[in-house]
Amino acid sequence: PSKDTALLKNGTLQSYLHNTTTAHALQMENTANASRFPSGFDMVRSIIGKGYRTTPESFPSNLVIQPGDKSKEQLISEVEKGLVIESMAGFAQKGSGLISAQLSQAFFIQNGEIQYPVRGGMVSGVAFDWFNTISGVGNDVKQFDNAVVPSVRVEDVTVVGG
Repeated sequence: PSKDTALLKNGTLQSYLHNTTTAHALQMENTANASRFPSGFDMVRSIIGKGYRTTPESFPSNLVIQPGDKSKEQLISEVEKGLVIESMAGFAQKGSGLISAQLSQAFFIQNGEIQYPVRGGMVSGVAFDWFNTISGVGNDVKQFDNAVVPSVRVEDVTVVGG
């Protein structure tokens, strides 16, 4: 049966998500986090009715990031130059954590103030590296599909185009 699995606590890695296969391969505890939920290019197979044929993968049934102590406005006010990304669409490569995503809704920040909407553009990087550059967590929370997350400020993200 599934259970709560703390991945990060106070900024420190606590655990990984594992199913029977990954836990055995890495000689770690099975956290009972397996799903046939489509991810990345597997979503195409699911749409055409072959999702049940895929192998269960490690995946959170619910992902919750605990809120921090700053408002979203405070997080923005402390940024000299950057982006507020409200939504993006892309993919993450399993194992490596490589992320590539097109900006759907973003705004340019300069001297702590939102200046204008950003048209186009992409972000890319490694999620594990981004975890090490989190510089603020908001006290606001939003639900996106199976995730409940606050605003998170991340430093040094590669942005192209836009």
